[in-house]
Amino acid sequence: VEFSTQGVEMKVKAGDDTNTVITVERYDTSTNPPPSDMDPAGIYLDINADPPLPEGSEVVLEVSYAHLLPLPGGFPESALKLFHFNDTTGEWEDVTETVDTVNKKIISEPISSFSVFGIFYDKEAIVEAALAEVNNVPKPGEPYTFEEDIDAPFLSKPIEAGTTTTSLMPHQVMAIMFHVLQKNKDVLGLDYTGFDALSAEDKQMVIALMLDFMDGRPPAPHPEIEAGPFKSAEDLRVIFDWYVTAFSG
Repeated sequence: VEFSTQGVEMKVKAGDDTNTVITVERYDTSTNPPPSDMDPAGIYLDINADPPLPEGSEVVLEVSYAHLLPLPGGFPESALKLFHFNDTTGEWEDVTETVDTVNKKIISEPISSFSVFGIFYDKEAIVEAALAEVNNVPKPGEPYTFEEDIDAPFLSKPIEAGTTTTSLMPHQVMAIMFHVLQKNKDVLGLDYTGFDALSAEDKQMVIALMLDFMDGRPPAPHPEIEAGPFKSAEDLRVIFDWYVTAFSG
């Protein structure tokens, strides 16, 4: 069953015979608070069957999220989840089976009743993905193909997506790190006020020191934080703020 206007498809395994009429209404907001540690993505579906689905019925929902792209804050599509609001308990229940990032839709596990559904994203998964992107910045000398346009104040000219090099230069690695931090600053909670006020040379030095810290080279400005790949967004914020403050004076 397809509801193309609402971006919903249903795979229905019917139970007992019945003449059920299914309706789908789509909303951008809901009066129900989101699930714990989740943010709303902006899709709510009020699905009803009149009369209710007969006993033994199973329905798999396929809900499109294509119109939300690009997703805000740099969070990954894989972090999206489909929830079903339980009218009896007053709680949201995760009914996500998988996220089809190729066809841009969330597929639910089999359900047997309808109510309000909502798409939310997992904050923790978003932060972890952003932190992993920082920790996985390539090293000088590695082969690399730029998947995005890269620009930085200390580059003579931007690097276009698709550019391939057999051996990354140090200034290219710093530009990648600059781009990754800039792109994920909101997700990681980085305060860029002081950083934006620095000269191009000082920005380059901050990025270079961040890369040195990630490689485990001392001195560590905060002995309680082990040098190397960042274990948390909080550690990253502390080190970033320390270097920015050092050059702001």
